[in-house]
Amino acid sequence: MRLSYFVLFFSMLLALMAFKQPIERSEVSEVISTTGNSNCTMKVFEADAALGKLRNKQSKTRSLSETIDEYVAGMKAIDLEECPEPFKEAFRSHIVAWDQMTQVTDHYPELRGEMHELFEQLKESEHAVEFKRLYAEIWDTWEAVEAAME
Repeated sequence: MRLSYFVLFFSMLLALMAFKQPIERSEVSEVISTTGNSNCTMKVFEADAALGKLRNKQSKTRSLSETIDEYVAGMKAIDLEECPEPFKEAFRSHIVAWDQMTQVTDHYPELRGEMHELFEQLKESEHAVEFKRLYAEIWDTWEAVEAAME
């Protein structure tokens, strides 16, 4: 059991290091403190929440596609081994949904700002139809992740 906690911690540390901007010690500590005492699905949920918090900040200084690529890499680094199969499948589908979002964001390398604000802009962009489809897929797959946690 201790080995699985170590593997999860190490995976999270690697994922956090993938973000090229300096990460505040408090953000790393937050991940460490929330991953040591829960079941697998909760650990994944908490790790994803920490990565998402960083993701939302990254888009202020980096392109959306680069930010999403780093977020996807971080999610892929999360150890799902001890999670139930339906949860693994749902989480992997969610990763794919995020990865596909770059089909739209690649068209906007100059956009900077908080991710949710940029997404509001993309809803009105030239690629709005495709963006809304991909955005809905992210939310649909997240609902599947949440359902698989129960």
